[in-house]
Formats: sequence, structure tokens, C-alpha cells
Amino acid sequence: MDLLIIGGAKCATTWLQNSLQRNFDITMPDPELHYFSRNFSKGPAWYADQFPRPRGAILGEKFNSYLTDPAAGARIKDHAPNVKLIM
Repeated sequence: MDLLIIGGAKCATTWLQNSLQRNFDITMPDPELHYFSRNFSKGPAWYADQFPRPRGAILGEKFNSYLTDPAAGARIKDHAPNVKLIM
């Protein structure tokens, strides 16, 4: 994971994702995975399988639940310590 778009609901995160997806160097899944919040128990293999291939070299995702789930921040820090956050 290279980048995470985090933001509140109705704060243009979908617009930002759509804009980034126009760049073929960036791969982002369309459905909201909520991995670091609601679906963390599915594990890292499930998470990796959610990204389309063979598109870009940069992997990213966006979700507003990462702002409201108390465990999401620590999980992101532990499992993606070098991820770039876009807010």
C-alpha cells in the first residue's frame, strides 16, 4: 500500500479517487474495502487480492471509516507504516 485517501463523508474523496484512477501508474479498487476498520479480520492476503492487476505500480485506496474507527489508525501504523496519507 502506497497511499490512503482519508476524509469525512461528502468531502470529495470519491472525486479524488476517480481523478487518481485516470493515471495508469495508480491502482485503486472501486469498492470501499474498509480493510483497516471493518474487514481487518479477513487478513492481508484478502486485502492484496482486492487490487486489480496488472495496472499501476502505485497502490492506493480511500475510505472515510478510517477516521471514525478507533482501531484503524493503529492498524495502519503497524501494517503500512510508510503509507502516504491524503486528507
